[in-house]
Amino acid sequence: MSYINGVIFIGRDPRVQYSGACYHIIQRGNNQEKIFKRDKEKLFFLELLRAVRIKFNCLIFAYTIMDNHYHLLIQIQTENLSQIMHRLNSRYAQYYNWRHNRKGHVFQGRFLSYLITDDLYLVTVLRYIHQNAVRARIVENISEYRWCSDRDYRNQLNDLVETSFVLDIFSKDRQKALQIYSELMGEPLTDKEKKMAYEKFYHDPFQTKTEADIKSNGIIPSIQIRDRSGFLDEILKSCCSNNIEFSIIKSGGRSRDFREKKMEYIKRAREAGYTYEEIGNNISLTKSAIAYMLKNNNI
Repeated sequence: MSYINGVIFIGRDPRVQYSGACYHIIQRGNNQEKIFKRDKEKLFFLELLRAVRIKFNCLIFAYTIMDNHYHLLIQIQTENLSQIMHRLNSRYAQYYNWRHNRKGHVFQGRFLSYLITDDLYLVTVLRYIHQNAVRARIVENISEYRWCSDRDYRNQLNDLVETSFVLDIFSKDRQKALQIYSELMGEPLTDKEKKMAYEKFYHDPFQTKTEADIKSNGIIPSIQIRDRSGFLDEILKSCCSNNIEFSIIKSGGRSRDFREKKMEYIKRAREAGYTYEEIGNNISLTKSAIAYMLKNNNI
């Protein structure tokens, strides 16, 4: 809210965005129009989603595409949620208008974003997203609906959707995790779970709290804490020839033999949006040491 010459202007508050944040995204067609009526349109949207995931280095935990709206469960790696959504929606709108020889808005206003704050909330939203077609009485069972990520989980696919993280929440034993997943997807949501998933149970989607505020309240998502360092390890492993090299660099080994591999790790981690401090902490180096290495190598 702002005051100009005695007039009150009410604007939209900025979304809570920080590296590693996870969101439930909802975007509807303009005027509730059916904008995904044909299979070709849904397939095109999925290809766009795949391209966006790669370009912005984000993770997709779940999706469902209905005829007049879609849901995403997404984790960002840098503060670029709006960029991600703009690219996804604008590219689809261009395609849809071209395909139907029309002009004008395809999506209804600003997308809704709900900040995921813990694993319980994450799993609840996953269930909510996957059960969309069942609640709409399009299918009787979730596994029958082609246009959601349920099949990715049941078949343990990790191409478009990152399934491992959620399954590991259920159990480290993959078969047990899949059994728990299957049972949960078959259970209808309670009224409380529906409220948690969709009706601002935790936070207003347009709240103005910062990451520091969230941490001080003790509700920083465990997904945020666990996943960031895990991705850095994966980047480091991709730069090493074997587990011995990985262990030596990870533990802060100073041998010049590994300098080239360290530089490759730092370069890839920076491209993925990590800070000097995050990169350094993962291999026992200070952020100033990381900055010095980048400067001396003209990166």
